Amino acid sequence: MAEQPMSDRLRELVDAYLDETIAAAELVELEGLLRTDAAAHGYFARYARTHTDLALEVASRAAAARTLAGIPRSPAVPGGPPATRTLTPRYARWVAAASLLLGMSIGGAVGLLAAPPRPGVPPVPVPRSVALDFREPRPGSLADATGSGTGFTHRLPGTGAGLPAADPNLRLRAGGLELTATGSDLNTRFRLDQAEFPGVRLADLGFTGAEDFEAVAALADVPAMAFVGQFGVYAGTAGDWAVRGGLVSQRAPDAYRQFVVNTRDGRDKDAYFVGLGAPGDDLRVRLSRTGGKFAVAVENRTTGATGTLATRHPEFLDGRADLVVGVFACDPRGTDHTAVRFREFTATVWAAPPAR
Repeated sequence: MAEQPMSDRLRELVDAYLDETIAAAELVELEGLLRTDAAAHGYFARYARTHTDLALEVASRAAAARTLAGIPRSPAVPGGPPATRTLTPRYARWVAAASLLLGMSIGGAVGLLAAPPRPGVPPVPVPRSVALDFREPRPGSLADATGSGTGFTHRLPGTGAGLPAADPNLRLRAGGLELTATGSDLNTRFRLDQAEFPGVRLADLGFTGAEDFEAVAALADVPAMAFVGQFGVYAGTAGDWAVRGGLVSQRAPDAYRQFVVNTRDGRDKDAYFVGLGAPGDDLRVRLSRTGGKFAVAVENRTTGATGTLATRHPEFLDGRADLVVGVFACDPRGTDHTAVRFREFTATVWAAPPAR
């Protein structure tokens, strides 16, 4: 079969990469082509493989050069051996391609993210995630009523101090984690010792306070809750310093509103609401910080509707490396302790690639 001709654009990107003149946007474009286009990847691999021997030759020359550098040089002798040839730009491109191919073969993965950073080009953030599907116990994590590990490793600091080790409000069941709402609320610090805010530490995913991140929870068959009963996802450093969003029950029967709110020094501020959701719906709630800005999106998979809310920026979380993200369910009036079923939870940090 004849080889499929490569586009001029691909050739330009490959040359720019190997010349170390590629811009950040071009690096992302080239990485996308190599990840999604088998023909493009094959072209790049064949190009590099052709010159693999050159990389080995250069490594040998470099070792010899380091050795010779420590030996005093004799004066040049007319007619003596010529000086060592320097690398031409084309030869250097061959070496870079060969080195990248060798790294791809050794690492077992294809992609430019694993390549050494190029001068002047910012590193492309790498997503680091923890994903929980609650299908089986995870030892060493917060225990449910039966002592089975839920997968959540921490609680929002300042919450849940009065809950037993085998938490009666958590229960792993087929298809998810049931979290029973307690009579508590971050607003006014109401019974925080009973508040259910299990989660994970972003620092365990490489978070240092500056990176973008998201926390996503999928819920199945949303239950009816008493007025102001609420559930969703959160991010915070303590029970009195957090941002949370999800759905809150209304006075009208079988009605929810989507909300996002900041808790500042134990008081809810900057709340924003919009109508969306009803008991029985399947939802996906996503709290994210992108470009330093927070937002909460609720995708109603039953109705097909999606709403995204942004509130006043919680500057009190800026630069904090000790963020915890997770899920919550609470019944501030304490009249209806309903169980909310979370099917999945994922936390992701877009961190800088590890130093090589």
